[in-house]
Amino acid sequence: MTISSALRAVGRMERGDHLCLAYVDADERRSVLFSYVRDGLAAEHKIVYLADQESPHVLPVCLRPRPARLETLPQAAGLDLAAALDDGRLVIRTVAEVYRGTRGFRPGETMGLLATETELALLQGHRGIRLTGEWPLLPPAPATGRPVDLAAEAEFLARRVAACERRVEPVLRGARIVAMMLCQYDRRRLPAPRLERMESHHHARARADDLYDDGSLRVTPLFSPPGLALTGTLDAATRPALDRVLRVLPPGAGLVCLDLSGLHSCDEEGLRRIVEAGRTSGGRQRQVLLRGVPPRLAGMLRATGLERAPGVSIGEPAH
Repeated sequence: MTISSALRAVGRMERGDHLCLAYVDADERRSVLFSYVRDGLAAEHKIVYLADQESPHVLPVCLRPRPARLETLPQAAGLDLAAALDDGRLVIRTVAEVYRGTRGFRPGETMGLLATETELALLQGHRGIRLTGEWPLLPPAPATGRPVDLAAEAEFLARRVAACERRVEPVLRGARIVAMMLCQYDRRRLPAPRLERMESHHHARARADDLYDDGSLRVTPLFSPPGLALTGTLDAATRPALDRVLRVLPPGAGLVCLDLSGLHSCDEEGLRRIVEAGRTSGGRQRQVLLRGVPPRLAGMLRATGLERAPGVSIGEPAH
């Protein structure tokens, strides 16, 4: 199976889906996972989290409501993780626990464990189950403390994990309740060929949910650098919504990116608000990168002088 080149919003995941979250930014990871967990709890799904850490009693870092800015996003609204942990709707397993229980992620035993989790969720009265895991780069350290060949161990583990990934879909689709899985990979820590191999066993790549979409204008969060991607039409009817969404841009960021490649129509006032909101935060000036500017909007930027505004830079144009 070859992964779809298109990204899929995590909020659009359906029964049997097996998606890959290949992230490069901590806020990107949090945004996607908050949506995944929040939607699951709202749908009365059990959440099983495979954490690459030793203590199952420690909430994974990526689910801690750390940044104040994150709390203003729709993804984080109404998510009480402590209560979910207390009553068993959110269960954390550790990589070490699963690794040893399946004798090193042996595919057959790992898929048996996955099937058992889905049956247990059904017996517990949940309407579905959502699994997500931080796949490790290395197996847990052996108790003997013997020296290991790290490169060989990493390749061994990658082969085992890939074999498990290939077998996930039949288990999810064969479950008697709604079942789905979101696998997490840190793009910064995996060689490109290995990441491509892992991604190839998934239906699609997961992305953060849109911050706004009324059918005319869609606004999607960006990460590294932080910013927004605009798609559709920006006019008098959609400008108020854009003004609200622009407020979620991180106030402390020295650079924000505004991707305009999907903006089919935009009036002059809308373009001015994009530029001014992007480069001003709390009265302080910051850099704003306008990426994928369509030719018509590039002409408007020149005609209005906005392309020469302090702190504004134009990235690669749209084709």
